Amino acid sequence: MFRVMLLSHWNWSKLLLMAAVVGAFTLPVLSVQEAGSQDPSRWGQWELLSSVQNWSVWYAALAAGLGLIMGTSAWASDHRGGHVYALSLPIERWRYVLLRFSVGGVLLMAPVVALWVGAIVASASIELPEGL
Repeated sequence: MFRVMLLSHWNWSKLLLMAAVVGAFTLPVLSVQEAGSQDPSRWGQWELLSSVQNWSVWYAALAAGLGLIMGTSAWASDHRGGHVYALSLPIERWRYVLLRFSVGGVLLMAPVVALWVGAIVASASIELPEGL
C-alpha cells in the first residue's frame, strides 16, 4: 500500500518536486557567490556573513513553499474524489493518514539531499577567511 501511495503522490507532484530539487541545490551556491571577493580582515568577514545572511529568507521560503505544495498535493487526489476511496479502504483512518504523511516525508528527502549536496559544493567552491 505504501508503494502505491508513493507512486501516486510522485505522479501528482513530480514536476514541482524536481523544481524544488533544483532550487534547493542552487540556493547555497548562489548565496556564496560574492564570497570570493571578500578581504580577510574582520570587517570583510562581517560583510561575508551579512551577504550570506541576505539569502536566508529564501531558505525559509523554499521550506514553506515546498511543505505547502507537498501537503496539498498529497490530499489533492482524495479531495477530487470526495474522499470516497480513502473511506472505503479496509484499513484504519489513522493508518491511512500515517501512510500519507510518511510518503510525503520520503518524497521530501530529495530536496533535503539536494540542499545538503548544494551546501557541500558551495562550501568547497569558496575560500573562507581564517576564523570562519
